[in-house]
Amino acid sequence: MLKRERGLTGVESMRYHAAGPCGAVLRTTRCNGSADSAVRAWELLHLTAAVLAPSRDFLGFASEYINECAHAEQNPAGVRAAAIKALGALKRSAKAGARRHPPMAEEIEALRSDRRLSTIVFFLDETFEELPYDCMTTVGEAVESLASIIRLQQYQTFSLFESRKALAVKASAMSKEDTAAEEATILQDGTLISDVLQDFRVAKAEKKEAVQMRIVFKKRMFRDTDENITAGPWALSYQSPLPPLHLCSPRTP
Repeated sequence: MLKRERGLTGVESMRYHAAGPCGAVLRTTRCNGSADSAVRAWELLHLTAAVLAPSRDFLGFASEYINECAHAEQNPAGVRAAAIKALGALKRSAKAGARRHPPMAEEIEALRSDRRLSTIVFFLDETFEELPYDCMTTVGEAVESLASIIRLQQYQTFSLFESRKALAVKASAMSKEDTAAEEATILQDGTLISDVLQDFRVAKAEKKEAVQMRIVFKKRMFRDTDENITAGPWALSYQSPLPPLHLCSPRTP
């Protein structure tokens, strides 16, 4: 049987318990008499909301409550600032959805200190760019960020791809490496960059052979409006708009 928390209605108490870890942390922000303790509770909620996507049933209640606390003038400035960050994290994690991997310690530390991590994204000409990200950055956000860095205005047909290439080293020390065909898989806009990088770490740990794994920024083969095309890419060819040119031998007099 659910206990009724101090200062909470029965419905609110049930929502807290049903929300799991996020609801348990959110409950600690209520009726907190110490200003320092309240700020720490809100900072913990910010971290929890950033790495745990809330359920749809809990999202509306939590976002409304956090928004009220973020703009309540009676709350200390530290509480309001932490609540604003928690609200932003809640929105972003809810949009991205559940994570495939738990966050790394370095991601949590970066989030606590309000800084971003960075990774390398390659282009087709083998040049690369540094991509800033945090534990909530999605592929869609990364594409927009990269487009801004390289000043690409029309980026709607571009995306990030997961590239994997097996490297087979020859027996001779003087010989160069043999490279297998590169396998590129498009990443969905809602995929977390953190999950992609952790997929790389797990794959490298499991495989004994050398595998080159990287994120590549390039244009998608088809536009979103071409999803109805069912033929494979090898079945599609370029059709010239001009009529065919027929060659014939000159007439004999």
